[in-house]
Amino acid sequence: MSLRNLTVQEEYRSDGCDLIRNFYIPCLENATVYKRAVGFFSSTSMAVAAKGLTALIRTGGKMQLVASPCLSQEDAEAIATGLRQREEVIVGAILRELDQEFEQIVRDRLACLAWLLGQGVLEIKLAVANNLRKQGIYHEKLGIFADAADNIVAFTGSANESSTALIDNFECIDVFCSWHPGVRERTLRKAENFQRLWDNTTQNVEVMGFPEAATRSLLRLRPDKPPEWEPGLPYEPKSPFASERKGSYKANSSKENDPWRHQTEARDAFLKHHYGILEMATGTGKTRTALSILKELQQIASS
Repeated sequence: MSLRNLTVQEEYRSDGCDLIRNFYIPCLENATVYKRAVGFFSSTSMAVAAKGLTALIRTGGKMQLVASPCLSQEDAEAIATGLRQREEVIVGAILRELDQEFEQIVRDRLACLAWLLGQGVLEIKLAVANNLRKQGIYHEKLGIFADAADNIVAFTGSANESSTALIDNFECIDVFCSWHPGVRERTLRKAENFQRLWDNTTQNVEVMGFPEAATRSLLRLRPDKPPEWEPGLPYEPKSPFASERKGSYKANSSKENDPWRHQTEARDAFLKHHYGILEMATGTGKTRTALSILKELQQIASS
């Protein structure tokens, strides 16, 4: 297993290749370390690169991720769950067997994220630009693959770490290999840049662990929407990962403040039976529905 055995191109562009199949998966299958620094991260990237991640996990590989602290609600919860699991593993000295089917874990993106963190395979740090008064964000895109022989493949470009970037978007990345004489120094410099970032010695950006960012209220949650379409919800994504895109849902009401159809149906069903328990998916308006029920009950009581 060696990165040098791969035929690595100098550039991967969406008009002539598949970033996942032609670059990510082969590198993951031959690496022992994957380091990634991005302005935007989503756990959907793990699902689309399942085959490569499976190989990395089986060989005892490690991942280090630095990202902007702008996460979806569900990704943030999965990270918190994974970190709690890791503490439980350490404290309880629990040894988990690694003979399970990793591909199934990886396909479930949130379970995969929590599992990788819990096992110590993945470490996550968050980067905050120091020029927050100018509303600047950490927006770098840098990736490093390394194998047991210290061969390095570095890449930079437009792609973030999400399924939208890796599959749907038109992206381009430039690639540098440490065994190519003409770009060896540049490759090593990219690897050094990541290490300085990880060690929090980079100027104009502060890098910290997930708990610290949350404690200091630096964690910014993106509006969370269910990852897949369900009957009765007020939107229907164009693809399994379309929930990442802004504007990927459409309310079935012409007025912004009007209740959605499923909220009205839930309210009417509750009032019809005089009691009940609302069970609704994340982001579908449980609070608005409950307030609508209270308003109706107040009107009934005063009539």
